Amino acid sequence: MTKLSIRNLRKSFGALEVCKGISLDLAKSELICLIGGSGSGKSTLLRCLNLLEHIDDGEILLDGEDISVPGYDPERVRRRIGMVFQSYNLFPHMSVLKNLTLAQTRIRKTPPAEAKDLAMELLLRFGLADKAETYPDKLSGGQQQRVAIARALAMEPEILLLDEITSALDPELVGEVLRVVRDLKAQGITMLLATHEMGFARSVADRVAFLSGGSLLEVAPPEKIFTQPDHEQTRQFLKRVLDPI
Repeated sequence: MTKLSIRNLRKSFGALEVCKGISLDLAKSELICLIGGSGSGKSTLLRCLNLLEHIDDGEILLDGEDISVPGYDPERVRRRIGMVFQSYNLFPHMSVLKNLTLAQTRIRKTPPAEAKDLAMELLLRFGLADKAETYPDKLSGGQQQRVAIARALAMEPEILLLDEITSALDPELVGEVLRVVRDLKAQGITMLLATHEMGFARSVADRVAFLSGGSLLEVAPPEKIFTQPDHEQTRQFLKRVLDPI
């Protein structure tokens, strides 16, 4: 069952067209990994889907409803589509627990006690229950990113967008964050993940989508993309990232 449909999405910044007529369907409980070089349009696409950027043309359909029409309430979308950024974006003046409960109580109007219970359940699941009263600057990068994922999940979104969530991490911390994503997939969370982690994309994605220069060039199961890609640009990209020497 299709959960999210992107139809001929176009987005420009001035004279620079960043997304050039992208079309993609995301099924319920599916994990699609977006791959491609810097500037290929991955992050802009995700920001458009969460209405952080207004699109210039095309449609974004959530359960068949066009959420990209002018004037559509972005908060309605963000209650259903969560997003995790590469830079964590945690509130530095708030404890971990407060970071997880704030949006629940203010946007979803969840009673404080119920919001706290859900937050603690998520922190326990992610091995962070002992950090509930800690402030973000006292956490490692991997811990901060896990808190950011937990904060997004606290809103109980129907879809989770993840934008290069390991790119700011030291190599030894990447694995702990990717394990969380793997666990979320096992739980059936619908996800669209922009990543440079090719091995992870190959092992966990249902499908992989390759973007280059703002265009979506091909979408296929990971084994097809990584062993027999159709597009020459896909082959050249994978050769560079998988065999850089």
